[in-house]
Amino acid sequence: MKCVNVLLPLHVEQLYTYLVPASLNDRVMPGYRVTVPFGKSKTYTGIVIEVEERATAVGLKEVTGMLDEHPFVSAQQMALWQWISSYYICFAGDVLRAALPSGLQWDKAEPFSPITERYIRCTLPPFEGVLTTKQSQLLSILSNTNKPEEGIARKNLVKMPEGSEAILSALLKKGAAEAFERVVPPQIKFEEKRHADPIPHLDENQALAIKAISDATSQQKPALLYGVAGSGKSVVCAHLIHKALQSGKQVLYLIPDAKATSYSIARLSRYFGNRTVVYHAKTTQRDRLNLWSVLSAGNTEPLLVIGVHSALFLPFTNLGLIIVDEEHNDSYKHSASAPRYHARNVALMLAKLHNADIILNSTAPAIESYSHALSGKYALAELGNRYNSAPIPTIHIENSVELRRKKIQKGLFSPLLLTKMEQAFATKQQVVLFHNRKHYARILECNECGWTPVCSLCQVALPYAKQKNRLICSYCGNGYPLPGACPSCGGETKLKGVGTEQIEDEVQALFPDLRIARMDSETVTSEQPFFAMVDEFNMGEIDLIIGTQMIVGNIDFARVRLVGVVNGDLLLNVPDFRAHEKAFQTLTQLAGYAGRDGNPSDVVIQAAQAQTPLMQAVKEYDYARMYALQCDERKQYDYPPFTRLIRILLSGANEAMLFVVAQEYHRLLTAKLGSRVSGPVEMPVREGKYAAPTLVFLLKIEASASFVSVRSVINGIYATASTEIAGFKKLKIVYDVDPV
Repeated sequence: MKCVNVLLPLHVEQLYTYLVPASLNDRVMPGYRVTVPFGKSKTYTGIVIEVEERATAVGLKEVTGMLDEHPFVSAQQMALWQWISSYYICFAGDVLRAALPSGLQWDKAEPFSPITERYIRCTLPPFEGVLTTKQSQLLSILSNTNKPEEGIARKNLVKMPEGSEAILSALLKKGAAEAFERVVPPQIKFEEKRHADPIPHLDENQALAIKAISDATSQQKPALLYGVAGSGKSVVCAHLIHKALQSGKQVLYLIPDAKATSYSIARLSRYFGNRTVVYHAKTTQRDRLNLWSVLSAGNTEPLLVIGVHSALFLPFTNLGLIIVDEEHNDSYKHSASAPRYHARNVALMLAKLHNADIILNSTAPAIESYSHALSGKYALAELGNRYNSAPIPTIHIENSVELRRKKIQKGLFSPLLLTKMEQAFATKQQVVLFHNRKHYARILECNECGWTPVCSLCQVALPYAKQKNRLICSYCGNGYPLPGACPSCGGETKLKGVGTEQIEDEVQALFPDLRIARMDSETVTSEQPFFAMVDEFNMGEIDLIIGTQMIVGNIDFARVRLVGVVNGDLLLNVPDFRAHEKAFQTLTQLAGYAGRDGNPSDVVIQAAQAQTPLMQAVKEYDYARMYALQCDERKQYDYPPFTRLIRILLSGANEAMLFVVAQEYHRLLTAKLGSRVSGPVEMPVREGKYAAPTLVFLLKIEASASFVSVRSVINGIYATASTEIAGFKKLKIVYDVDPV
């Protein structure tokens, strides 16, 4: 008897076996969607993973239907899902839910409804009544088409010289014509077709980078394209995309977030507009399903897909090239729910499964990626200079502590930063100021007893938002009134720390006529105002942008003379072993905004830690020095790239039971993994009223260890804990592999 093992969209590990009815015996194969009964009354849609013959099918329920005429997912996709489930220690059902496009009804026994369009055709027998001249002309068009029974689309008919809504309505009312719905086959929605611009020529450095990448891909090696901002990495990528499309291949251009989408589309569609498809959160549900349907049906036509991490799961049939843009960006890590995957790593596996070329592109690569390049696992292609040898910005590091101690700096800006701002504005050029703290002040504090207000739900200190005149929790968004005096001792309170609102006030006081835009999560609540501000800035309608981390990314600023960092220490003083790496990446990316027009430009970074080796590496754009410094520290404390990290989070409503169970779980972990286990420690912030207490373990696994063996050990410990530790099954457990 033929049976199928079906993957269902459930938070479970197992596949479910069903009997195939005789009517479907010859049709069912791996990759097809089937509807199956589940439990007493539910019906689910699942994916056939395996087909097998069994001698008996006692107790098995039957498949109730098939939804596809061809496999909905490919063998490569199923292999990718299996790898994600195994590597990221999650259930295959969770991967299924994440991988397939939104809009599919997993708990209903029906395919997604097709698109229909209204068509008009002549009635049969032919109409013999009285018609006006114009009505007769339109009816003649309908009857004289090649296939009158198939009709003409209503929208096309009314646009004809002989047609109009009034004439058509009269034909329908008289019964001379009839309207009907026709199913429109799924079609890929390409970007608007436009005249293709020629791709800029390669300078000498870019040509060498192309050769290095070609040599790597001929050996089926990933390539790391590393170059300073403005070095022309996008031009290199455009040439590689053009080559892949010309050879008939499909290309995936991966971007870290939707914020970067608009600029990637604008840049690439100049060259490949009529071959470009966009796939991200703003893509309509129908367009997502259409793209999926066309690709899964075996469409092999060359196209360029620009998308966020969800695009990795598309059913490519002819994938030849993957480019991961800004591969170091943390946004590639999907952490909100299972599977907690890193898109860069999934892209590498996807390329391997399709035998496709892959390029990791970055202004300051992730240390793990650069380590692979130095070891020879990846090829390295470097662009050390700006395109056509344009000058790179001069970086100045200002010691803010010394300047204040000597009373040289009195406000938020050093004399050098003020001078550079004045020079930029005097020549009608633009300035970007970066400060990674929104609101007006970081905290409110009592001068007498040190009391600081905290959020009643999240238990974290509250910054002050001047525009709202309230204390606002940065986690849950709750607002609180500003107290007149300290509620603890009655003493006077004072605002401490600087936010973007305060910087805006000071700049406006210094330069009253300046046109200023502030870009933080208070002023930019969606993509639309973000893009509007960037466009206004590029059109010269804004003189200065003050922004937080949201302005760091793949954005084209054309006329920036100066970039100022108000407090570089905010990037360094973070409880994260990657803090210095991320600081280098952020600061060098910000520096890349200046001087894109080829003119001399400056970057001024104010910091108390101005003399640290990291700041000196930033000043010299010396990535190799930063890499060496970080590797020295990380080797000492067993951090990547020398180890692989796994966070294990235990949470439960009963805090007392959680701590007891966690100690027992720690005993089982250390019995198998020894000193590789750290914790448990309490999660420092509980976001919101209903957040459960959470304890965190950290595993540091040698980079050389077999991850299959590591997963086996972790699963074995879970099985033991489930049977031996009272209350363990009542807790939620989350595995986060390669956390960022």
